[in-house]
Amino acid sequence: MIIVAAKSIPMRIIIFLIFTGLLLPIMTMPATVHAASGAISCEFSGGNSFSFGSLAIGSTATTIASAKYTCHLQDYTPGVNHYANICLSSEDAPPFKMHSNGDGQGNVYTLLFRVYNLSDPAQGLQQNDNLMQQTIMLNTNNTTVGGTFNLRGIVPAGQNDIPAYAYYNYSMTMRIRWNTETSADALASCQSGQAQNSATNGGNTQSSASVSDSCAIQSVSNLDFGLLKASTLRQQTLKTSAQVQVRCPLGTAFSLGIDNGSHANGDSRQMCNGNNRCLTYTLWQDSAASMPWGNIANVNLVDVSSASGSAQSFVVYGEVPSGQAVNGDGIFSDDVVITLTY
Repeated sequence: MIIVAAKSIPMRIIIFLIFTGLLLPIMTMPATVHAASGAISCEFSGGNSFSFGSLAIGSTATTIASAKYTCHLQDYTPGVNHYANICLSSEDAPPFKMHSNGDGQGNVYTLLFRVYNLSDPAQGLQQNDNLMQQTIMLNTNNTTVGGTFNLRGIVPAGQNDIPAYAYYNYSMTMRIRWNTETSADALASCQSGQAQNSATNGGNTQSSASVSDSCAIQSVSNLDFGLLKASTLRQQTLKTSAQVQVRCPLGTAFSLGIDNGSHANGDSRQMCNGNNRCLTYTLWQDSAASMPWGNIANVNLVDVSSASGSAQSFVVYGEVPSGQAVNGDGIFSDDVVITLTY
């Protein structure tokens, strides 16, 4: 067998054990807009682009970017501190859009992406609500203060209906708003929606991605055995499942393999806790546990041909055999690598 290419993605195997039981568990360019709010004025001062690079149709991609700003103390009294909450927002509503050039028929296609706070993955870039916030202080000794919002851009998986093209957004506009007070306790938060003034980056946030028609693992769910008592583990086999979603072009033959994980003991897969206490588990291609799922060609891979060019889902069946002595508690976990070969 000749391997043309291979792509790998990790899957997390989880189990949690307590002493009496077990839990198996774009970017901103220097701005020209400048506005003042009382004693402080702020402007965008740089950043870098959302460059997602190359991705296959339907797959996900991530990138790191930033939005930088600078604020100046213009009218002040010696010895008085001035505080400001700096709030980052977008002029456009998410999800944000990148567009292709027109094809031969003049059709333009759209690739969606979202932007999140790098330090808080749950906080997305928004127009008005739940704005990203930073607090700065200026005084006689620090009349100019800068800051950086570090951001993560994500192209969500599952966008299967777009063709293979280059996608761009050259004019995404970000805005900073600010409130100032001489007492930090008196500052209005970014969540209040109040702003004494604001400035934009002039539409200079940029993003780009190149989409190809190739094979990709679009998503992998965790294999979680749930919360159980240790006595249950001794008496019965535990079973659960996870899903792997793959897309390949029409007519492409491919295979999926799963390695033995990070804590393998020979050919046996193991989940281990922080004290290196381990439990054996197995992975199967079928619910009857008759076809093991491994990483050896012509032996225990899943061999498939893409009949439609659409995304396909595959179930990974997991078992923790009964009769294992439990010696320890905590979270038992393992990481296995799923390899797509085509």
